[in-house]
Amino acid sequence: TAQDIADAYNTGKQNIDAAYKPGKSLQEQKAIAKGNLNEEAFIVDNRINADPTLSKPQKNDQHNDVRIELNIGNDNINKSNTAQEIEDAYNSGKQKIDSVYHSGTPIEIQREIAKSKLYAEADLINGKIDADTELTDDQKIKQHGDVTSALNTGNSNIDKANSFQEIEDAYNQGKKNIDDAYRPGSSFTINNGSNTNKTNETNNNNSSNTNNYWTYLKLRAYSQKNKVKFYYDKSFKRERTSLKKYTNKNYVMYKVLGRTKSSKNGYYKVQMISNKTGRLSSEISYVPLKYSKEILPLYYLYDSKETSVRVINKRVFSYKNINLTDRKHSYSRGDIIKTKSIVKDGPVYRFRLMNGQYLTANKLFVKKIN
Repeated sequence: TAQDIADAYNTGKQNIDAAYKPGKSLQEQKAIAKGNLNEEAFIVDNRINADPTLSKPQKNDQHNDVRIELNIGNDNINKSNTAQEIEDAYNSGKQKIDSVYHSGTPIEIQREIAKSKLYAEADLINGKIDADTELTDDQKIKQHGDVTSALNTGNSNIDKANSFQEIEDAYNQGKKNIDDAYRPGSSFTINNGSNTNKTNETNNNNSSNTNNYWTYLKLRAYSQKNKVKFYYDKSFKRERTSLKKYTNKNYVMYKVLGRTKSSKNGYYKVQMISNKTGRLSSEISYVPLKYSKEILPLYYLYDSKETSVRVINKRVFSYKNINLTDRKHSYSRGDIIKTKSIVKDGPVYRFRLMNGQYLTANKLFVKKIN
């Protein structure tokens, strides 16, 4: 009937009109978006504060970057003229704030680096003791023993440390104890000794102030192939996808040349290592800082303790000389080898065996088992 038609129309119109629900005012939407962006900045700040791998200067740098991105995001929200522009400005600001946070060098690597620096300090002090003609042999033996004791205590404290600052404190105390172990003979002075010490301390402080122990030691490293991206330049526009020449058992090998101080758009600069020769290639790559946890030292570093290793490569050899010349014995995958210590040979490290021979300390060839 005509009435049914009129009723149907009125009901339909009512439902259509009810479908429109006016949005909140733009000012209210902007206030909500900026509040959410401030909350995101607070969350990222907490992540930065809670990261034990970051030094205080690194944390301050990242906090400053968070503030910069927050201010830019809020400014873009204020300039928005529609609800969609407000949402886009918020999403862009949130993404940039989230991208500021990058964890520091993994604690395991920081420990190894600190211990290697402590070994270097012990070598320096032992050299001073040996060169001191005013010390008797017994005095030298006693002081060498004190150096070893201070070194072992320092390394033990470093192993127990669980944050950048704890590692730094353990290293500094260990270095002081090692330095204190040397007591010059009564009438002997080292030419320019004070200047040498001052230079060494300045160098060490400079390496710390750059927040970049990698630059200090230039360690050789490796990463699982599918967990890290390598780029041809620091713009990260061209990824290096062909890694076969630098890959050993699905691990990419390279030398870390350094890293940027700032975490914003930061990167590691690395030099690729040939899987055939084990030598540095001419290829330079760039790795974003977000992959820092995947960068691991290629070699087991300094260790004065006896241990055992298992062969995990198809075959490895022991050699008479530390530079791995004059091959002596062949070991197969699964063989257990007793080692006396780890020693440094230029940029690489070797296990010294109980019989005086040498074996690679490359983690892709052997694995510590105790």
